Amino acid sequence: MSRLLLLLALPLLAACPTPSNQPLPDDDDDDSAIGDDDDSTPEDVDWDDDGLPNDFEDSIGTDPTNNDSDEDGFLDGTEYYAYFRPWDGTDYPYVGEYPRAPIPDTIESEGFNQLQVSPDWSAVDQFGQELFLHRFAGNIVIVYIDTEEAPPIGSVAPLVQKAYAELQDQGVVVLCFLTQGLTFGSPPDAQRFIDTHGITFPVFEHQNQSISSDYHVDPFVPHWSVLFRNMRIFDISASGYNEWEDVLSQVETLLEEEWTDYDWPLP
Repeated sequence: MSRLLLLLALPLLAACPTPSNQPLPDDDDDDSAIGDDDDSTPEDVDWDDDGLPNDFEDSIGTDPTNNDSDEDGFLDGTEYYAYFRPWDGTDYPYVGEYPRAPIPDTIESEGFNQLQVSPDWSAVDQFGQELFLHRFAGNIVIVYIDTEEAPPIGSVAPLVQKAYAELQDQGVVVLCFLTQGLTFGSPPDAQRFIDTHGITFPVFEHQNQSISSDYHVDPFVPHWSVLFRNMRIFDISASGYNEWEDVLSQVETLLEEEWTDYDWPLP
């Protein structure tokens, strides 16, 4: 009987390969391994861990092996996603968190007359940062010129600050030139002005008026000029405390204008 069972089982045993019949796995056939001849890089590889993939860094001209390509103290990704240029050591996120938008490579200046594109300029703010006008492109800019000495009606600065606090998230920035201190002919003190009125927008001590005089065609202060998002001067001159409501109305009108951001490719 046992011999009969063995004979019946032999065909089944023959059908089952023994371990020696199993082919050993060939490492060269492992599809998960990248061959020596395959130098492709996955799109999401980020060698320097700065938030920007290698291939994207190649496309914008930053170094995929250096997480701070321009050596300004900020990660390339931190700068780029906030619309700053990680390949430019003079361009980095502002102390004060002023509004920033995608900016073009170049802006063609035209002049300081109404409806002309304002020339670029730079001035140093209360934090010691050199700010460039054209790097605020994409925002509506209020050029605000004033003195620390307030008229009998009081300073308009708190009203300007209130509007800035409400509108900066919509892309409105105030750039303030402070041209005089508390008395006629005295130098301005930006920090004193800021502390007095609770200011959070940029303030430039600007007694020589080398820049502000290009906008300030009226002898009175406070004074404002409003620039559209492409840096075109919407209104060259509005002066006096009572003109502020008209300036604010201009800004609200410009906020309703359709605007397409400058091209700023993302990974």
